[in-house]
Amino acid sequence: MSRMTRLGPATGLAAALLVALALRLFFVLTPHAVLDADEAIVGLMGRHVLQGEFPIFYWGQKYMGGLEPHLAALGFAVGGATPLVLKLICLAAALVLVWLTAELGRRILGPGPGVVAGLFMALPPIFLTVWSLKARGGFVETLVLGSLVLLLALRAVEATGHPRVRAALILGLVGGLAWWTNQLVVSYLVAAGILLVRGAGWAVALRLLPAVAGSFLLGALPLWLNGWLARPATRSVWELADAATATRQLQDVLVIGLPALLGPGGQWPAPAAIQALTPVLLVIYALAWLALLATRVLAWRAGPEPSPVTGAALDAVVVLPMIAVVTCALSSFGWFVSEPRYLLPLAAVAPIVIAALLATLWRSGRPGAAIALGVALLAVNLAGHLVAPWTSAREAPHSLAPALAFLQSRRIPVVATTYWIGPRLTFESGERVVAVPMRGAPDRYPPYSAVAERADRLAYVLLPGTADVGAVERKLRELGVSRERTTVGELVVLHDLRLSGLETASPGLLFEALERLPLLAARLRIAAEYEAAGQPDRAISHLEAALEPGMPPGSAGLDRLVALYRASGQPAKASALAARRAKAFTPAAPRAVSFGGIVRFLGYTLGRPTVRGGERLGLVCFWSAAHSLAGDLYVTVRLDGGTRHRPGTSAPLAGAYGPALWQAGEVVPGSQEIPIPRDLPPGRYMLEIRVWDPRASEPILRPRLEIPRAGTRWVALTEVEVQPPSS
Repeated sequence: MSRMTRLGPATGLAAALLVALALRLFFVLTPHAVLDADEAIVGLMGRHVLQGEFPIFYWGQKYMGGLEPHLAALGFAVGGATPLVLKLICLAAALVLVWLTAELGRRILGPGPGVVAGLFMALPPIFLTVWSLKARGGFVETLVLGSLVLLLALRAVEATGHPRVRAALILGLVGGLAWWTNQLVVSYLVAAGILLVRGAGWAVALRLLPAVAGSFLLGALPLWLNGWLARPATRSVWELADAATATRQLQDVLVIGLPALLGPGGQWPAPAAIQALTPVLLVIYALAWLALLATRVLAWRAGPEPSPVTGAALDAVVVLPMIAVVTCALSSFGWFVSEPRYLLPLAAVAPIVIAALLATLWRSGRPGAAIALGVALLAVNLAGHLVAPWTSAREAPHSLAPALAFLQSRRIPVVATTYWIGPRLTFESGERVVAVPMRGAPDRYPPYSAVAERADRLAYVLLPGTADVGAVERKLRELGVSRERTTVGELVVLHDLRLSGLETASPGLLFEALERLPLLAARLRIAAEYEAAGQPDRAISHLEAALEPGMPPGSAGLDRLVALYRASGQPAKASALAARRAKAFTPAAPRAVSFGGIVRFLGYTLGRPTVRGGERLGLVCFWSAAHSLAGDLYVTVRLDGGTRHRPGTSAPLAGAYGPALWQAGEVVPGSQEIPIPRDLPPGRYMLEIRVWDPRASEPILRPRLEIPRAGTRWVALTEVEVQPPSS
């Protein structure tokens, strides 16, 4: 280490920064730099910042702050909103992380070990390099801010008077900003607290607490203004796992997470020779940490230390990896250890732990061993960077340029596609092409769907040979939508979608029918379009396809079909269907109950009043509303026998014909089958229902009964006798 000191810390740090820059430029300026969809989301958020938006959280989430998109916006303002600029923003943050790591190492271990720590951050295990270049919601910024928190805590311990208070205020401000950015910084915050208490004592730490806490609240102000503490997503992130889950997650962290995090092959299937080195590296990291822990335990037992500040900083370095592991094991972060980005704080402090081990070897008279071990570790890390095949884009081709050129040449404004393709298409096109997620994919930014609802054209962009292509083409055939199919680069584009006989369709019709509505509702919607276009024959075919065997999907659609039969000269069909409608939409047991003033219960038809254990009880409920509703409501049915009851069985009010499709005042039947457990004790039970809205903060819709009962949420229908099961 003295040789490194003679060369000069500044020269060593410059060398580390050059190594970091060269390695990361290699990744940025080659095919390694392809964005994934999550990074494209950050790019889109940065574009929207330039347009005046202020995103508090990563789109579609409520617990990862918007610092990174604002940094991206600064870069975009200078160099344009491109994937390269987005990568360069992360590269700049990664270089700052190298400098901060070297500075931490210098302040804790000395100038030479500080340079060594910086060098190990410049050339770390490949997982850390990859994630230092990923704009995925603030991970590299969290490591930068966390390292700065430790440096500020060290400054607050070393200083006195006003400089100490000033350092405490900045510490809290940076800590709050980091907490808003990503709560993974908790490892750094706890370590900083330990550093303050151990280095300055409880009395000083408590005097500084108001300054730190106040500025922390200010730094995380966007969280509090957005009601962060009340967010279900945030609560779920920090919900403690039960003992069995925590044990399993801890095992996964040790067996899956740490090898991917610190191994030379990362999480990717590297060559066997590289993968074989992973256990060796893990042993070295473990021994380095245990050696540091042992020296700290010995120092605690020996009494007052010559340099309590340095000792306190080493305590923080020892404890931080433990906090990262425990946090991952005990919280919901631990479920995703196969891609262990939630353990990144551990990887970020590992260079200091390794530098401490090498410094110990050097100072104990074994400089050759220190140099050999250090060079070997760096060589293994470099080998992992050169051979680990992590560069393939996730469920998307490397280049979307051919598809974008095709879409723009055809003036197609909206496409439906998978999540891993969609945000990239939107970002790389400068939002000239808006991609909306196919059914079931995450919808990070709903306003894009609003664009699709206004568009008169829609195309699909898909990877060939996948199940998505077959599913989309099957849906097109079922709805009578024709299409053209073109292979563009590595993608298949289904375009020129049109309904037979309709030269132009209402804006958003195809998006609504293909992606928003279930098949039955889509047929009703298309039938209405044909009716409006004066093509009753085509409307009839879609309405007939929408009829379920023996039961129409909804009275409005059925009434339309009756009217079309009569208008098209088919009175016999009209009369038969009208008679069927009267029977199907008349409850055997009328009842009038309003649920929450939103939906009315009109009565029910019960299959039979007696049922045996192990059988199913059929129930049809009849509903109505003054107007169509925004989303599905659910009905729960149960058998209540006092101390004996069957837990409720829930289903949508009217199956696929949901409240969003209802016409004002129409009668809508909804069928349910209630399974009767074989072990349910025989006897008489009251059949009860209640209605609830999964989107509401208070989901249960209280019934307004003829005879009000305080606090009731259930409506009693009739008694059902449960008999013993058949032998």
